[in-house]
Amino acid sequence: MHVAFIGVALALVGPAEPQTPERNAAGWLALSEESNLDGAKSYIATKDAMEPVLNAIGRPANPTLNVSCINDDVQVSLSWPGYLGRDEVWVDASVDRGTVHKWTFLVSQRSLAVFGGSGNWRRFTNAISGGQRITFRVHAYGGTQEATFDLDGTSDVMQVAAETCAE
Repeated sequence: MHVAFIGVALALVGPAEPQTPERNAAGWLALSEESNLDGAKSYIATKDAMEPVLNAIGRPANPTLNVSCINDDVQVSLSWPGYLGRDEVWVDASVDRGTVHKWTFLVSQRSLAVFGGSGNWRRFTNAISGGQRITFRVHAYGGTQEATFDLDGTSDVMQVAAETCAE
């Protein structure tokens, strides 16, 4: 799932030459690129959920948490292995089983939901600060599912995305 997200994102900026994503010690798969067209820089990092959920045909598949800088915009998104089915999807999120945040993600593709649009990545960063895990409950077209992500290394990829967008 995360490789498909990276491929779609790279098509938006046109990579200088094909690169291979690298996985860091915290389990994030990351890729930095520079466009041949205008020199725009992009950064995409993805991390699989700790446990799979069932996709539309009942097979286990991993949702991914994605952090990116594309076209000078930092985004946090979820790739979900099923049809979200709306212009927006409601997501409950809890860090380390603490306060439950009720967030709206905008659906940009049938299985990709972007957290609240431009600039709202800071709200996400503040919510996860100091946390070990985040659990998302996604209220999608086909029902409600939950996925938990290990937050190890998240602040690092958020910082790289913000720095890439600032260049």
